[in-house]
Amino acid sequence: MLDMMHIGVPALIVALLYLVFQPLCFWKICQKAGYNGAWGLLSVVPIGAVGLLGFLAFSDWPPRAKDVA
Repeated sequence: MLDMMHIGVPALIVALLYLVFQPLCFWKICQKAGYNGAWGLLSVVPIGAVGLLGFLAFSDWPPRAKDVA
């Protein structure tokens, strides 16, 4: 029988890396899109990540200064 209390150290390391790396990536994407990077913290919540991806995909991104000139 599978004992869920003993998932192992490698699985914990992968989970912790995921919880750090994913919000960091979303933080940078939000900043490059012209929004506050803190919106990237929504990616920790599963439905928040999907909602944030949808928002970033379908919203109008503010133009950057080099694109206007």
